[in-house]
Amino acid sequence: MDWNDFKIVLAIRRAGSLAGAARDLSVNHSTVFRRLTALEEAQGVRLFDRLQSGYAPTQAGEDMAETAAEVEAKIHALDRRLAGLDTQLAGRIRVTAPDDLMTHWLIPIIADFRVAQPGIVVEAAVTNRMLDLSKRDADIALRPTNSPPETLVGRRLGDTAMAIYVVDALAGDGTEPADWGGDRRPWVVYDSSLASIAAAQWQARHIPEANQSLFCDSVNAAVEATRAGIGLGMLPCMVGDQLPELTRIGGARPDLGPGLWLLTHQDLRGTARIRAFMDFVADRARRDKNLIEGTG
Repeated sequence: MDWNDFKIVLAIRRAGSLAGAARDLSVNHSTVFRRLTALEEAQGVRLFDRLQSGYAPTQAGEDMAETAAEVEAKIHALDRRLAGLDTQLAGRIRVTAPDDLMTHWLIPIIADFRVAQPGIVVEAAVTNRMLDLSKRDADIALRPTNSPPETLVGRRLGDTAMAIYVVDALAGDGTEPADWGGDRRPWVVYDSSLASIAAAQWQARHIPEANQSLFCDSVNAAVEATRAGIGLGMLPCMVGDQLPELTRIGGARPDLGPGLWLLTHQDLRGTARIRAFMDFVADRARRDKNLIEGTG
């Protein structure tokens, strides 16, 4: 039986649909349908029940998917172990970070790193999703969090702070009012997808609904909306303090910012190119300590 057959079954089981499996495998919907049909005919067994709610694995499908998951995990583990033995300062590394931190902080560091280590090619994976480092979706992650996964290792680069930023036209007298309920200026706020972050919770408590002019599902979108003058924004100091168009109102709020971590999988920490990149970023973070903490 072909390993690709196992991958098809596992993808359908995970996604619950042919369309989702096709998207995860980067193939056409018709390709998944055709290969599943051929596999079921070749094995003489139905692997999925076609329900109105989606594709549900039969016992045979579940057994095959479980086997595929076990094999996949071993392949990923072997891949990480082999990469961890690499002692050459050459090759590719894939680095993931949220859009705001990648755009306004990490990209300039990557540019300097490429000058220092021209043999190492960096792939930037800009996403607010937590990519799975155990599957090598990325090799290194820059993550704002207070609770990094136990499966990852790395270093805390600092404690980020947030602050209120605004363009000059909305700055008023440049001071923070004692009660935002009486202030009529518009705000750029975080939407429900970011309700778990402290800055969004602060906005929900302090900013009247009538003043919430734009909802954003990413910090970088909030940064750009604030720069465009749509409203005031609660932004990371390490971003807002670098933008000359913006003025900070009030002091830095370390209570609203998470820790900043640079992480990799424990099997990869000995890889020379990964270690070199992490050391380089950590050195830059020490230089930018005041920027990260909003005290510069």
